[in-house]
Amino acid sequence: MFQQKPIAYSAGLAHSLGSVESSILLGQLLYWNGLGRDKVWSFKTIAEMKLETGLSRSQQERVIGQLKSLGLIEVVRKSIPAKRHFKLNVQKIENYLASSLQETSKLESDELSATDAQNLKATTKSNQRNTSKGYQDFLRKREELKRRLQNG
Repeated sequence: MFQQKPIAYSAGLAHSLGSVESSILLGQLLYWNGLGRDKVWSFKTIAEMKLETGLSRSQQERVIGQLKSLGLIEVVRKSIPAKRHFKLNVQKIENYLASSLQETSKLESDELSATDAQNLKATTKSNQRNTSKGYQDFLRKREELKRRLQNG
């Protein structure tokens, strides 16, 4: 039915970035980060990214602009034919997500009932654990895939 493999999606990342599209694109860039010959820069054409994520050219451009303005990625055009090359600022991504999770947990609890505030706090802690665990799992899987690619 569908030719493409499913991609990872993180609702927590979407909440942090304020956009499902940003979460999809950044998640895909995180997946490909370091898997090519160049361990720092990875490239994706507009068509490849559309096939992998379903994001149109204009959606990609808008999301890339947002991620660049946050300092989470760098983008340059190089090669012949020209392709977009992406460099992730992994440390900034980690810091951004950590601070975003903290901000979420600092919502005005006086606007919530005591039960809602308690539930929000428990959910936030759970999301922090899951996001951290998910990111650690992602890093572990990425390293495993790198080793497999290097060993042929």
